[in-house]
Amino acid sequence: MTVPSVPLPTLHEPVSPAAEAFRALRNTIRFQAEAHAQKTLLVTSAGPQEGKSLVSANLASALAQMGLHVALVDANLRTPSLHTAFDVSQEPGLADHLEHTESAPQFHENCGAKGLSLLTAGTVPENAPELLASRLMADLVAELALRSDHVILDTPPLLLAADAAAMARCVDGVLLVVRANQTRRNQVQRAKTMLSQVGAHVLGIVFNDDPNATKSFIG
Repeated sequence: MTVPSVPLPTLHEPVSPAAEAFRALRNTIRFQAEAHAQKTLLVTSAGPQEGKSLVSANLASALAQMGLHVALVDANLRTPSLHTAFDVSQEPGLADHLEHTESAPQFHENCGAKGLSLLTAGTVPENAPELLASRLMADLVAELALRSDHVILDTPPLLLAADAAAMARCVDGVLLVVRANQTRRNQVQRAKTMLSQVGAHVLGIVFNDDPNATKSFIG
């Protein structure tokens, strides 16, 4: 399977409108984190190809550019892509740590920006939902929160896999990415219902490819 590339305008096109939009999102997330002690953030979408990995990677990069320590975790153990975005090896990574508890998670440090630590997905497993819903996964998120200013987890789409909903309870908040003029309203509602059923705290919706950048985030 060919993994689509994830553009990083925050790193490669810092004066572009796209980079500025991610800086605006960064400022909103940073304010909420300081006001409500929200350090761990899960990024997901209703369906595929909506830009959740794009948001995860660029939000993490933008936060690191503020001089913060950010842990970015590719928790999409089905079709991971963050290793391609940052041009690093996929293995070993998260899945290897969860399957072999004696192994420490292997981060790529200062990945793209100083202070950004990337934990790739690792070897794609057959039991992704069970690994991501495990106590070890929750413990890893808690540990990363202790030593990072922000923890961002990129996950599979909600309507295609149970993985994101399984992890939603062990984070402080969830960002739901929606591609403007593509995602159907009923899909967004179903995704929000799934998150509500597991007690997730939805911080807001991020509109990808929104022509009106000033309204790209709705809390």
